[in-house]
Amino acid sequence: MEWYATLAVGFFLIGFGSWFVQRHFIAIKKFQLDDELTEKQKLFLVSQQKRRLFTSCLVIVTGILIPAAYYAIEPLKNAFLASILLLTSLLLIVVICIFAISDMFSNRYFRQDLDLKRAETELKRRVLESELEKHQQLKADMLKNEIRRNGNS
Repeated sequence: MEWYATLAVGFFLIGFGSWFVQRHFIAIKKFQLDDELTEKQKLFLVSQQKRRLFTSCLVIVTGILIPAAYYAIEPLKNAFLASILLLTSLLLIVVICIFAISDMFSNRYFRQDLDLKRAETELKRRVLESELEKHQQLKADMLKNEIRRNGNS
């Protein structure tokens, strides 16, 4: 029964990692083709997706190692091989956690930069809308004055 559980966990991790690998490749292409991003933003986002791609590959390897470690323990009774596989799995899990934490911090830095740019853009939009409203009001006043002059003449 435990063998099926380890296989299920392994296949789940392999499928999960494969799905994210596919998503990261799509995101990399999307960011490289986006004309609205600056070169600095493109570089950051593409390198971020490459780091995430590497982490997803580590998840796939972990999904392979879990059933392999159980197989080394139960049917083979090879303690040395099982120990190496388990230690490698634990090391990969620690590395995945470290990458996730570093990605969280780098993402926070980048989001602050984007939030600042969004705020600046929003301010510019409000100023332009205000100016447009003033010009439309002036145009309407001018048309009213012209109609009065033409009506009185």
